[in-house]
Parts: sequence; C-alpha cells; structure tokens
Amino acid sequence: APPAAPLRLSTERGETRTASGAKSSVSCVVAVGADGKERVVVATDAEAATVVGKPQSPTLIYQQHDALYAVPVRSVTETAFNEYLRKEAESSVKQIGLSISMYTQDYDEVLPLASHDVAKDLSPYLKSENSFLDARTGASAFTYTYTGVADAAGRKPLFTFKTTTGIYRAFWMPDGNVVTEPPIAAPKP
Repeated sequence: APPAAPLRLSTERGETRTASGAKSSVSCVVAVGADGKERVVVATDAEAATVVGKPQSPTLIYQQHDALYAVPVRSVTETAFNEYLRKEAESSVKQIGLSISMYTQDYDEVLPLASHDVAKDLSPYLKSENSFLDARTGASAFTYTYTGVADAAGRKPLFTFKTTTGIYRAFWMPDGNVVTEPPIAAPKP
C-alpha cells in the first residue's frame, strides 16, 4: 500500500450558537489532508501543536487546558468511518433523550422551556457537552423544538439532531417517554 498522505494541523476559530441561539466563540484543532479537502476536527477548545511519526502512521499533538495530548492516526475505510459517525449520532440522541427524562424527574414532570438555554439546562445530566455536536464537523447539531403541541399521533416534537449522517427527530410521548424516529438521510453537500 502507498504511504499515507501527510497531515498538517491547524487551529481554526469561529462562532457557534447554543440551543437558545446565543453566540459562543470556539477554537478547533483540525487535521487537514495533503490535498486540503479532507478535514477532521480533532479537538475543540484546543491549540494545534505538531504532527510527528512516519507518514503512514502519524501522531497528532495538540494542547488543551494546559495539557498536551497525542492522538495516533489510523487508516479506516469510508464505510467504517461513516458507521462510526452514525453510532456517535445515535448515542448522542439517546443521551439527550435520557437527559430530558432525568430533567423532568427533577422538575416535577415539567419539560425545559424553549426560552431558556436548554443545552445548558441539560448539561448536568450528560456525560459530555459534546453530545450536542456533530461528530464530523464539531458544529451544534441540537435544536430544541418542544412547544407543547402534539401531532396527530399524540407525540410532542421535542428536538431534532441534524448531522452529516442524518436528521434525527425525538418526541415526548403521552406516557412520559422519549422516542426517536429512524433518521432521515442528510442532504448531500
């Protein structure tokens, strides 16, 4: 097999929006392929350092919160990578749904208000605040859609989770459970 294309790291800065629409600054360490087209977010709130090792098995070094991290890079097929992204999205949707259920248990069966920063309200119930992000792009994928109005099936739209692998919709059911629909295919770029 030919040697892997060399990688370079860059730190990119931008803005993202919280679930309530408030702007937040973010910096991301991005690994960029030799052609400049393949880009993968390695870490958020971090600074790029260097790439070391052989071209076929490089290690990315970056700094985050006053610590250095080394990430070995492994070659994967596009199919395997897309499967990983799909599983990450499904895990995030499940975690967010569970966090909403836990929130309602703590607040006498009352759902978070859309006028609040819902992501902030739910963060104590999540393993990671990255649960709100698209694993491929690092952008916010979470939109809280609860209005209290039920659809014809009695389901109340709760949130959408739009990623590069698909669009997931979650609903609050009359029995107090959160259910999700199978994902709708994401639009092609």
